[in-house]
Amino acid sequence: MLRFWTWAGTIAATILGGVAVYLIAQRPQETVDVVSKFLEQILYLRQQPWFRDAAVFLGGLISGLCLDWLRRKLGRSRADKREALGNEMLISEAKRYAMRIKAALALAYREHSLP
Repeated sequence: MLRFWTWAGTIAATILGGVAVYLIAQRPQETVDVVSKFLEQILYLRQQPWFRDAAVFLGGLISGLCLDWLRRKLGRSRADKREALGNEMLISEAKRYAMRIKAALALAYREHSLP
């Protein structure tokens, strides 16, 4: 399921990027006006006294979420490795148990074979 969303996100980003490039190429002056207006708004926000505190808070929140995601991802991969090791141990133990039963049956067959 994760691969599907990866592919869907890549396709959506490619389409949106293509549309953006097309619009920029068609109307370059409007694009410059929009970008300059956006930069003016960012500079205006930067001058507000609460902006730095809000930016630090949001940056810390986002970095915490990213680190939590990474920790969970690494934990899943370790859990998968532990599960695979456990399965491997179970299979090898089952094989040893089957060999013991086979040897016991062969021994019993030799001891009690019919003439």
